Amino acid sequence: MALSRAPGDDPTVGTRLELNVCHRDGHLFPIELAISPLHTPAGTCFNAFLRDITDRREAQRELALARDQALEASRSKSMFVANV
Repeated sequence: MALSRAPGDDPTVGTRLELNVCHRDGHLFPIELAISPLHTPAGTCFNAFLRDITDRREAQRELALARDQALEASRSKSMFVANV
């Protein structure tokens, strides 16, 4: 990814992006990418931080599944109570 020299010129600087990247063994996995400008007397440099978010994504999936199951149980309970 090419970055401009001025931090305000590139929308990826100062934000967090979630991307799927390819591991050297060929499998894809999700990462979070954060790029921050670092201003020094010699000029502006950029720091890039990559974080593997596989565990976060799995936890989000499990929460969504639990939420869906709870909603379905609530609907079933409401139907049962309405029929009784």
